[in-house]
Amino acid sequence: MEKESQDTHSRPIWIVSRRRHGSSSSSDGGGDSGSSFSSETSPPSLLGSSRSNSVNRYDLPEYETDTSFDLSSDEEEEVYVQVVKFSHDSFESQPDVSLNGLLHSLGQQSENSNSDEPQYWIRVCGREDSKQAVSLFRKLFKLHDVAADIILKTPQRPKMLSVDSTLLLISHIPSKPEDDSRHYIEMSNTQLGLMTFLGSHFCVSFHDEDDQEVRNWTSALDERIRINVEGFRHKKASALVPFILRAVVDKYFPLLESYSDDLEELEEWLMTGKSSKNVAKAISRVKRDMSRLRRVIWPMREYIADAMMSDFFPDLETKRKMQELYEHLTYLADMVETQRDISAGLVDLYLSSQDHKTQEVMQRLTVIGATFIPFSFFAGVYGMNFEVGSIFPRSLLGRALDAKHQIFAFTAFA
Repeated sequence: MEKESQDTHSRPIWIVSRRRHGSSSSSDGGGDSGSSFSSETSPPSLLGSSRSNSVNRYDLPEYETDTSFDLSSDEEEEVYVQVVKFSHDSFESQPDVSLNGLLHSLGQQSENSNSDEPQYWIRVCGREDSKQAVSLFRKLFKLHDVAADIILKTPQRPKMLSVDSTLLLISHIPSKPEDDSRHYIEMSNTQLGLMTFLGSHFCVSFHDEDDQEVRNWTSALDERIRINVEGFRHKKASALVPFILRAVVDKYFPLLESYSDDLEELEEWLMTGKSSKNVAKAISRVKRDMSRLRRVIWPMREYIADAMMSDFFPDLETKRKMQELYEHLTYLADMVETQRDISAGLVDLYLSSQDHKTQEVMQRLTVIGATFIPFSFFAGVYGMNFEVGSIFPRSLLGRALDAKHQIFAFTAFA
């Protein structure tokens, strides 16, 4: 049993690529039937047997997992999650469901599948619940240590990881602090992890925080599913991936529009000569935020392009949604680049305005200095040419003769 477990964790890790290779061999352990639990408790059909390893892929570099997360515990703790269950004629949202029992019931449901099989969106909120849920997935579905480490270790760059029959997507939801009047991007506690299994009937999302902002965001998505927007309840669980990511991407548009308004206001201040140190700090902050946005949007754009070519999204409708998502991210990337250029131009404009102000000050000082040049000349020439007790100046020639006589007398005396 220990040997089988070691073989499972030594499997190579792959990521979906645009490059098309030959069909992958199944000798990497994807069809390994060894398990530490009986068939009554394990849901093997949940991962799908006919399409287990058909993803085009290439080797990732060696990845060192973080050992600070203890995922090797055999104790099965109760994990309570939020679940959205939907089908073409039903919708149900449950805020507090035992993940242990849910996963086992999903396995039994897969054995008795029908045309109207319910789909599930499982939401795990909070780092502690995420740790326990990942441990449970690792135990039941042999989730790889690298995928577990990526989910638990924050922050991560947006990325897509394909391990065996598991697809993991990492993205970031933009947010701003309540005590800040301007929009500001926080990436430390807004990581969103999406995990789905090939051929399964559920999608799992991992949220680092269980705050009001996350609840409002997920409630809006629940309402869209409930009213069956674009016939969503007729689709499979894999359609949840572009559906959720589209909601993430949509949060960037008002944020960038606010930044655009800020840049226009800053430019107006600079052009009217009202620049100050606060304006310089604001420009620097916008430029820094644009750089952070670029580091989020560009990787998302790249892995969406790769995901469109994977077997995790087999139907054309889902691929079309992924294509629309790619186009939106391309537009956002262009907006970020444009605003980065504008902010860089405002920095140059600010420096030019400061140079112009310095030149104006130097001109004023030059005029003042030129005004006092004649007075300085007369003071230097005649300032020492007065006898004690007299207000009339002596001539320079007379003083020169006096100096000559004094020198002659001193020489004769010597």
